[in-house]
Amino acid sequence: MKNAFLIAAILVIATSTAFAQEAPPANQTFDAGLFQLIDSLAREDQKWREVSRTLKNSGNADSMEIAQAYEMMRRTDSLNHLVLVKIVDQYGFPDSDKLGMEGTKYFWLLVQHQNGHPDFQERVLKMMEIAVRQNKASGKDYAYLLDRVLRNTGKLQVYGTQMILNPAGTSFEPSPCIDPEHLNERRASVGLGTIEAYIEIMNQVYSGQLKKKN
Repeated sequence: MKNAFLIAAILVIATSTAFAQEAPPANQTFDAGLFQLIDSLAREDQKWREVSRTLKNSGNADSMEIAQAYEMMRRTDSLNHLVLVKIVDQYGFPDSDKLGMEGTKYFWLLVQHQNGHPDFQERVLKMMEIAVRQNKASGKDYAYLLDRVLRNTGKLQVYGTQMILNPAGTSFEPSPCIDPEHLNERRASVGLGTIEAYIEIMNQVYSGQLKKKN
């Protein structure tokens, strides 16, 4: 039987150069060693998520292969948590002065996936808010983490970045939001596109999770 899990893993590993390392900023606060650590953690994080997505979208992976990918995601997130806590304890939020904008984005991505530790996510969120105000972190990324924290603590999200399947399973839709009539206005205020465009992207990227419309 075709081993879709192995094929997907090979494809992802072969394309891992998507994490292109940036040139260090021209200042004395950039920490090349920390950047390399964050970069390596982010590569591993994305590897197993890409494997999982590829398997689901292929339409021919069995449930055991998908379960293996999810288990590797879970293990990776768990191991990353220990490292991320140490980084925050030592540096606070590692902003663009410390990591460059790409490195800061990778750090945010790793925190975004710490759903098992909402208190830690919220701790980072408060620090990140200061960095955004200083133009040392992305406002878009902050919006995603804010919504993630709100959803993980049972509250309504603000920007509609966190998605769920609709009851019919035929399309993604945002998890419940505050004031949905003005959602696109709030999204535009942080540089996000419309919720309609975002739904289209999600439906394309995660098409393997959707049921066909009658």
